[in-house]
Amino acid sequence: MDFLFFDDVRKKPLLIPALIVVCSIVFLLINVYGLRFGVTNVLPHLFYIPIILTAYYYPRRGVLFAFILSVCYCALSLTAVTLAIPDILSAIARSGVFILIAAVVSHLSGRMQRDTQMCRRLSADHKAIIDNVPAMIWYKDTKNNFIRVNPAAARAFGAAVDKIEGKSGYDLFPDFAEKYYQDDREVINSGNPRLGIIEALTTASGEHLWVQTDKIPLRDEQGTVTGLLVFAVDITGRKQAEDALLESEEKYRAFFLTSRDSIFITTTDGRWVDFNDAAVELFGYESRSDLLRTNLALIYANPRDRDTHIGYIRKNGYSFEYPVDLKKKDGTIINALITTVARKDSRGNIIGFQGSVRDVTERKRAEDALRENEALLNSVLHGSPMLQFVIDKNHRVLSWNKAIEEYSGVKEADVLGTTDPWKAFYDEKRPVLADLLVDERVEQLPEWYEGKIFKSRLVDGAYEATGFFPKMDVSGTWLYFTAAPIRNVKGVIIGAVETLIDITERKRADDNLRMLNKKLSLLSGITRHDIRNQLMALNAYIELSTDAIDNPAELREFFAKELKITEVLAEQISFTKDYEEIGAHSPVWQDVSALVRFTGAALPLGNIRLDTGCPGLEIFADPLLEKVFYNLIDNSLHYGGDTMTTLRVNASETGTVLRIIFEDDGNGISAEDKKYLFTKGFGRHTGLDLFLSREILSITGITITENGIPGKGVRFELVVPDGGYRFSVTP
Repeated sequence: MDFLFFDDVRKKPLLIPALIVVCSIVFLLINVYGLRFGVTNVLPHLFYIPIILTAYYYPRRGVLFAFILSVCYCALSLTAVTLAIPDILSAIARSGVFILIAAVVSHLSGRMQRDTQMCRRLSADHKAIIDNVPAMIWYKDTKNNFIRVNPAAARAFGAAVDKIEGKSGYDLFPDFAEKYYQDDREVINSGNPRLGIIEALTTASGEHLWVQTDKIPLRDEQGTVTGLLVFAVDITGRKQAEDALLESEEKYRAFFLTSRDSIFITTTDGRWVDFNDAAVELFGYESRSDLLRTNLALIYANPRDRDTHIGYIRKNGYSFEYPVDLKKKDGTIINALITTVARKDSRGNIIGFQGSVRDVTERKRAEDALRENEALLNSVLHGSPMLQFVIDKNHRVLSWNKAIEEYSGVKEADVLGTTDPWKAFYDEKRPVLADLLVDERVEQLPEWYEGKIFKSRLVDGAYEATGFFPKMDVSGTWLYFTAAPIRNVKGVIIGAVETLIDITERKRADDNLRMLNKKLSLLSGITRHDIRNQLMALNAYIELSTDAIDNPAELREFFAKELKITEVLAEQISFTKDYEEIGAHSPVWQDVSALVRFTGAALPLGNIRLDTGCPGLEIFADPLLEKVFYNLIDNSLHYGGDTMTTLRVNASETGTVLRIIFEDDGNGISAEDKKYLFTKGFGRHTGLDLFLSREILSITGITITENGIPGKGVRFELVVPDGGYRFSVTP
């Protein structure tokens, strides 16, 4: 029995399971119906259909399915109607028959499937061998007609199997058939096989293949040659690899003979196998035979170096540019780099070495000289008291001397190899002089620095500049620095040397001098104008006093006005002294809360409360900062009115600045007076206090404004720039 029907059915995998399930359900319902009418013998036989189908198509599940169906049948028989004992026993016995039939059918079906599959495999072996073998196989008769061709041969011929079988080679390959058939004819006529023939094969598509063929004559029962069996293997890839290998060997040989490096092949015990002419020249021998007689160990300046070198190769399998000192025939030492690989046999055993030797004696001398020069330059650089560092063309730091290390607090190890040494001075990356010099864009420097923090100029091929560096100190640092290009022998810029000089004190002295000149000019104007006016008034009242000498009451009035003028003159003279002291001393860090409390203690506060909410706050300001708070508190006491009860000083950070707020709860300042508040001479008192306070604060860049609400107290706001304040404790 053939099981092809199985194949057809299994192409529809749901057909049989669906049929089994439907039959089982329908037959169960029919039996329930029959049991109600007392039918117990005929209808159960319907279950043979799904049981046999399952056992036939699914031999391994037949018995299980029959058991489940039997259980369902017995359960229905006991629950659908009330049956007599014989009927119940009959149902149980029938269930056993179901299981027995399923077991028999499953066993027979399994045997039949295995036998059929075995027969099918045996019948297909011959065809499978021919069709699946990667070699090309074909049968031909004695007249050059193709009888059988496998798929591999058909692919090589460039046509389908059915287009080749039964056709003559003359029809299929009219241009090449006679050429191929000549050799076939020799085998047919002689009756002797020909094996291992390598020949070129041209396919129907014109593709050229290299094949290795075995041609075996086929004979009938009488021994007559009736055809030819041909086995052919495509060796095109192997042939191409062999050709490539030959070509590679030729190239290697040409390289071996013409290379300026010394190329060698040796045994493991130090005997030369082969070497090129460059090796003969390198080691100073007269001929190849002269060097060939020399043991390899003799060319090492130190014999122990050879053992170390060989040990390294045995461990790693190769050495790449291994530095070693070699010796020429006359004893001259050569600094060389040897690149070597171990030669191994098929079992992985080392049988020799091959590689190349490169003479780097001159390069080694140049490198030693360069290192010596670098050591000398580093000694000079690190011994210099100047702040200096060196960068290369890629902007990497090559050297960072001790002086700049101590000055900036940045260690040489932390900055070497980086490309932004200026982060030691800035919070962000900025273009610097040396960056542009090494990019050979010197002419762009004025453009780059126009309007920026630096002012630069070209001096003898290098650039010099002066810049303000806010990161170096809380008050900033002024540095004068130069960037000098480093050029190679061709004059190309390959790096730069930067030198820095701290000119902060000189800059401050210059600024103080300019400010002092400005103050002296202003002071002389104040002195000449104000004192002249007061003296004129004093002279007038003296003359009036002379005329009123006989009138005591009028004379006392004139004396009082003269006394008032002398007081104003005294205050103006005191102001000139205070004004002269502005900037006379360097700014210092001052605790705001302590300063306010000290100043308040020197004034008659009475019942007025003085609050300071600036714990730990210090600002960098002129030593006359005390006078600023003195003037603010004194003005509040003069103009705050009787309702004033509190003076407050608080501080808060906004972004990168600090705001110090001085306020009271007195009468405040009118909108009209606010316009002239800091003008010299304005006010009912001396008119100099707030003007002087603004001048004191401006020394360190602190500004002061008044933004209180008239009638609700004064509110002075001091804005301290970034870097001009700090907290000694957490605010």
